[in-house]
Amino acid sequence: MGSLWGDIKKEDKIIVPNTIIKEQDKILGEITSGLVNVEIKEIKNKRLKDAEFAYDVSLISYRMENYNYPIFRIEYNVSIYPVRVILNVNIQDIDLDPLYQIGNNEHGEYVLEATDKENFIRLLENILASKQMTNIIRSIMALSEQIGKEPDFEIPF
Repeated sequence: MGSLWGDIKKEDKIIVPNTIIKEQDKILGEITSGLVNVEIKEIKNKRLKDAEFAYDVSLISYRMENYNYPIFRIEYNVSIYPVRVILNVNIQDIDLDPLYQIGNNEHGEYVLEATDKENFIRLLENILASKQMTNIIRSIMALSEQIGKEPDFEIPF
């Protein structure tokens, strides 16, 4: 008897959202000379109702110990797409295509959804290239550059 599993090997490789975000982390690290990076942390608690996999995505600077700026959370099931993007309440003032918008959840966070990889990439670009994100990244860079520098004044003792 031959395989009853179909043509599994010949399908295009499925790229999970985490991989796309990790690629953007590498690019951001290059752009900022390593001052700002992206951190992806798995959410392991069972507070998730509608997702099997969830991750918090934040901006970090290795020079600023224990600091992170939450951007969004992604949630998806084993089928991967659609993927939900739940924006941090501090970055909801960005212009987004109504195609992605679902509304607010019970915590006041804005919930977006991308139906496939291409839509997810476009949604990420809308968020990451926004003026608000650019300003936040520049601020973290400026703060990071000051860490470890000698003061610009003499200490009087």
